[in-house]
Amino acid sequence: MFSKSKKNIFSPVSAIIVIFAFSTLSYAELHFGIINKVKKEVKTLNDGKKAPLLSGSSVSPANGNVGTVFTYTITYLDFNNDAPASGYPRVAIKKGGVTVTTVVMTSAGSGQYSNGKVYSGQYQINTAGTDYTYTYEATDVEGNVSVIVNGSGPTVNSLIIFAVTSISPISGPNGTNVTINGTGFVNGATVKIGSTSCSNTSFASSIKLTATTPTNVLGSYNVVVTNPDTSTATLTNGFTYSGGDGGGENGNIVVENVVLANKDTVGKTNNIRFDIAWDNSWFTAGAPSPTANWDAAWVFAKFSKSTDGGSSWSTWNHCTLLNTGNVAPVGSQMSFGDTGGVYKGAFIYRSSAGTGSVDWNLAELRWNYGTDAVSDTDLVQVKVFAVEMVYIPAGPFYIGDANNDNYGNFLKSDGAYVKDKVLPEYQITSENAITVGTAVDNLYYDADIGHVGDQSGPIPAGFPKGYNAFYIMKCEISQRQYCEFLNTLALTPTQFISRISNYYGSYRNYIKLASNGKYGCDANNNAGAWGSADFALMNESNDGEWVACNYISWMDVAAYTDWAALRPFTELEFEKAARGGQAAVNDEYAWGNTILESLTTSLSNACTKLEAPNQGNANLQGCSPQGPYRCGSYADAGATRTNSGAGYYGVLDLSGNLWERIVTVGNPTGRGFTGTHGDGSLISFGDATNSDWPGFVASAVTDATGSGFRGGYWDYITFDARMSARYFSADTYAFRNNAFGGRCARTSP
Repeated sequence: MFSKSKKNIFSPVSAIIVIFAFSTLSYAELHFGIINKVKKEVKTLNDGKKAPLLSGSSVSPANGNVGTVFTYTITYLDFNNDAPASGYPRVAIKKGGVTVTTVVMTSAGSGQYSNGKVYSGQYQINTAGTDYTYTYEATDVEGNVSVIVNGSGPTVNSLIIFAVTSISPISGPNGTNVTINGTGFVNGATVKIGSTSCSNTSFASSIKLTATTPTNVLGSYNVVVTNPDTSTATLTNGFTYSGGDGGGENGNIVVENVVLANKDTVGKTNNIRFDIAWDNSWFTAGAPSPTANWDAAWVFAKFSKSTDGGSSWSTWNHCTLLNTGNVAPVGSQMSFGDTGGVYKGAFIYRSSAGTGSVDWNLAELRWNYGTDAVSDTDLVQVKVFAVEMVYIPAGPFYIGDANNDNYGNFLKSDGAYVKDKVLPEYQITSENAITVGTAVDNLYYDADIGHVGDQSGPIPAGFPKGYNAFYIMKCEISQRQYCEFLNTLALTPTQFISRISNYYGSYRNYIKLASNGKYGCDANNNAGAWGSADFALMNESNDGEWVACNYISWMDVAAYTDWAALRPFTELEFEKAARGGQAAVNDEYAWGNTILESLTTSLSNACTKLEAPNQGNANLQGCSPQGPYRCGSYADAGATRTNSGAGYYGVLDLSGNLWERIVTVGNPTGRGFTGTHGDGSLISFGDATNSDWPGFVASAVTDATGSGFRGGYWDYITFDARMSARYFSADTYAFRNNAFGGRCARTSP
């Protein structure tokens, strides 16, 4: 627009141009329609020569951010067709009335000056403000000075950087709730982790979004925010998918932050990285020796793969490991479990003497994925499981009782055996075959009562006797562990359904089937009915995950054991784990004496990981509430062996809680056990496949012949909780029961 000067003799012309500037006429119409009128009305300066006119001033864009290049435009008109003088037309750009710069403009088109030529100039403004103005001026080559034209603008906004600066947490499993921080977020922004959109994205402010991570395989992914104008901001490798809490809490062991690292496409290996921690750990000075040992975690992994970009996934399979290229965190060491010439897991434990909690980060197991038929183009998910174990050192030990009165207990024959004769306990001094019979110095046992066996032998050299070192689970299988096992089985009626029945709510069994096909615990019963329960409301802090798992049969225990690449343990190993190398004490319990503390009458923090009996040292008949208790619930950091009900080497709940499922010496099938380890795989019907294990028929473990029971349970007479009692040691009961639990072992590497 034109502005008036105090001596402006072109006022009428300016008014005319203003009128038409707001019309819809084109410039051509303006020129041909009014130019003659303008010429007639214009006055002359400098001896009658006409001054140039400026019109059509503008700045574009009218608004912009700091750093924007603005374009200033003006039309130069000279009636004498005189060109502008050098350095004209020009625009003075001002802020707050003070000139910032002056830009000489250039012609943006051709044509006669008498018809008007458009000139433009550009300038990048780097300071925000709303007080910008501009002034155009021009002089022609004859020295005639134009009317000065003023205008206001542009508006320059502070620079808003669109960026993603952080995400919290930085890692987690699928479905993790995250907060995305940054600048320049706009309401309606969306979030992707990698190429997959997050759910529940919510705009909190221009600097914060919240969302739930989508399903992706393990690894690190870009975090991408897209504003409604389709502009994007990326945080490179901002979120790492991990396995979350790994499997295996039977005490309080925790595995988390599972990721894949250091992939080698030539050697077909990929390291599985994880953090692991548990309480009440130990390594006794001088170990290993008959009186010194340690605890450990048996760690193994399962994988599922997709060959179609994630549309479908395989069932969970066991990861084959290498015993080289692994990483043991400072303060720890590893040893690897060989199964048929391949490694299916590793023990991780302290590297020096100490007690208390361990918390090791960035442990790594090298996965030989090529052996497991995984290609470099497959998508892969990995879960890591851990089970607390106790190392039982090699050495001689005693089996039996000092006075031969414990329901078929083992004894050393004197060559003149008669029933109920008081004879000494038997000592195992090697893994050599053991002759069973009444001849002098032979192993023998009474069989006039109960289900103790056929009194036959020999017990072969291949049968694990407990002389050689082995590991055994610190506690019985927990309900959490059993659910994790179920949740990796095939979702078909022929596998996982074979391994579970609905006993929810019966004698502290809290396992439920959720509507999504997964199993979890729901002691507070807020998730809904079996089969339609909401999995999101299961496995809460008071849902009973840490209670020992009952209602599992021998076939169930065998399947779990095979799946975990462990093995069953024998009744001889059972006595070694409880008694160590000490001489037998008459009528002793697992803690080495006959002391039974006051029976439990209540539980504090029931169904949580802190569940604790108010008194007592074993869950036996007469305790309340009825049913199994939290695994290892009588033990704490300050407890003695007697207070905690622990075996000589630190194994818990060997007396009471749930019956221990053992391999018997009391029938040929049991004696045929050679201690092979599971390979991590089950047949399609969900059964174990080791041919030397009790209950193996044709191609799988489908009955219980060769197994038995030791140690008593929560509602049976205390007599059966004694270490030497064998009343049910060869019982082939094959069904599920509220008294039956399970525990696994593994031969030491």
